Amino acid sequence: MGNRRFAGLPGVALAAATVAWTLGAHAETAGGPGGVAGSGISQGSGAITTRSDVELSVESLPGTSRARLGAVGEAVSAQLSAIRACYSKVTSQRPTKEGSLRIELRLPQAGGRAKVELASDEVGDQELASCVVKALRAVDLSALQGPAGGLVVVDFANTAARGARIVAAERSQPAEELVERTADGRPQARARTPGGEVTITITGEGSTSAEALLALHRNVQARIGSLLDCRRRASRQGMNPAGEIVVSFRVGPQGIGQGREISSSVQDQVAPTRLINSLRQAVRGERQAAGQYRVTVLFAGN
Repeated sequence: MGNRRFAGLPGVALAAATVAWTLGAHAETAGGPGGVAGSGISQGSGAITTRSDVELSVESLPGTSRARLGAVGEAVSAQLSAIRACYSKVTSQRPTKEGSLRIELRLPQAGGRAKVELASDEVGDQELASCVVKALRAVDLSALQGPAGGLVVVDFANTAARGARIVAAERSQPAEELVERTADGRPQARARTPGGEVTITITGEGSTSAEALLALHRNVQARIGSLLDCRRRASRQGMNPAGEIVVSFRVGPQGIGQGREISSSVQDQVAPTRLINSLRQAVRGERQAAGQYRVTVLFAGN
């Protein structure tokens, strides 16, 4: 059976016994004590912000017809912005929170207010779970005759969480395993996201030491989420994110970075500038990273 789209709800598809869609919008995380500012995720004018995605689906419960499931899906969709706001608030304080919530929503045969219960919590954040349950309790099913219900599955993901995992894995490696030498003796460090979406290669130029390169590498890794955002932004704008950006980057003795584009093969013409701004944010005040570098970022296609 083909998919049927709800009127006025682009991207909301009903297929067989499941209503499933992905929010096209995203929430920017904010700064604050213990939030993005404290986690090292870049912000500010011209910088790449870390963003979060929310994917929501509604699955039928026993006794719920296709037509009633469609009505439940339409009603739940009205609370998407509220659910997004719940996640935005939580990630402003705890940016590495992600996972899934499964919530049962049942309308009794006699009608009236729907019963909403948390079935499982893989995120492990009571504030988020309570906020999402509260949002779903506001779902208006007054026009629907019971019995009806759905299992609402909300998946939360953000680039800050992915970046934190990558950094944690790298910090467990000895420094001598992270820095290699090129054929002509220059220090070099390379890293990639687990899914291979982004590969970063940093090569020291001139008299730049391995210790300085490692300091830059660690700080850039702490902001790997901004590079994932750069790739996702291109995809959302209908561009192929695949390509390579090469920049020359210098960190002064006071930890101030300056960069210039050497080459770029990505479709997003603003991406090199965003990359340089992200690098500048990464090294701000990091005097140990003083040196001259060649930074190559390879973005995989969709």
